[in-house]
Amino acid sequence: MSSAAPAEVTAAATDQDSLAAIARARWEAFKGGEVGSLPVIVGIIAITIFFTAKTNIFFTAVNFSNLIGQMAGVTVIAVGIVFVLLIGEIDLSVGYVGGVASVAVAEFQVPGSSHDYPGLVAIGLALAIGAAIGAAQGSIIAFLGVPSFVVTLAGPGSTSS
Repeated sequence: MSSAAPAEVTAAATDQDSLAAIARARWEAFKGGEVGSLPVIVGIIAITIFFTAKTNIFFTAVNFSNLIGQMAGVTVIAVGIVFVLLIGEIDLSVGYVGGVASVAVAEFQVPGSSHDYPGLVAIGLALAIGAAIGAAQGSIIAFLGVPSFVVTLAGPGSTSS
């Protein structure tokens, strides 16, 4: 005989029923094609298993530190592009502007040239160049009403093959 009060038993049974109902609903949605984040989770698990089997240093602090450092630039760009996508726009010039800014930083630090600037100054100038490109494209989108897809596709960096 259970020492739990009848209200506790009823609450536990209700929780189990609701969990079962949620599981059934998710299973039906999965069968209907609504996979949600499941492919991403399965992919991450598969990648983790693969690289763990390939090398014994995958789960080390040094490796995770390297991965975080390598992901930083791409992650910053990805966060920015998510905001653009959330408002229903498409920006195809992100890679180009990021590349121009990267080259600008390197060019502004060429040793022995007339523009051998310190690192922070070079980064500031590169940010200004990226902002100028963004302002030009944004002005065309905002003031002329040209769709962002067209402006960023036809903007600097587009190639005609």
